[in-house]
Amino acid sequence: MEIVIRTKGELEMMNYNYATSLNGFTTKPLNVYKGIEQIGVIQGYFDNLIKKFIDEIVGGVPMFLKFQLKDQFGNVRLHSKPRTFKSEIAITYFDSNNEKCEILMMHGKDANFGPKQIEFRYKGEDYLIYKKESLKKALTLKSESAEIFLGEKLIADWNIHVSEQRVNVRIYDNDFIEDEYLILGVFHAFLYATKG
Repeated sequence: MEIVIRTKGELEMMNYNYATSLNGFTTKPLNVYKGIEQIGVIQGYFDNLIKKFIDEIVGGVPMFLKFQLKDQFGNVRLHSKPRTFKSEIAITYFDSNNEKCEILMMHGKDANFGPKQIEFRYKGEDYLIYKKESLKKALTLKSESAEIFLGEKLIADWNIHVSEQRVNVRIYDNDFIEDEYLILGVFHAFLYATKG
């Protein structure tokens, strides 16, 4: 896949961040901030203890861990559910008008040290999350940024800093600020539990 090179310095952006856990299976609430203002909470959960036990025993990428993203008022804005045996993630998102949107994220390439990618369709448009892999960076607990594209246009990027135990997200297109919970949620559902 050919990704267009762009200059981030020429783009306006909005910064978001939240703490990570060294354990991708965490069910602790993770407070999400826009700058210094808390705008929500991401929390993982299992339907039952048996599924949690299986995920912990098997290790690797969680098969049964779901996520909810709530806004600062406690309203659920996004819910994700892995469909492991189909290599899909089912997303339920409530947009800024409280309209319910069902989104299916479908895995593309996902090699150990090749690029990771997943596609989804939202309101008639096709999006791609793309992330290069680097063995050298992985060994130094650093990672490449993941990016969301609409066509060839960069919308946002996501990076996990394992040593600082923090995730940073930047939205570059002001038209997508109203869908900030969607962007935060799809990145988290696809990348967080695997440490990006």
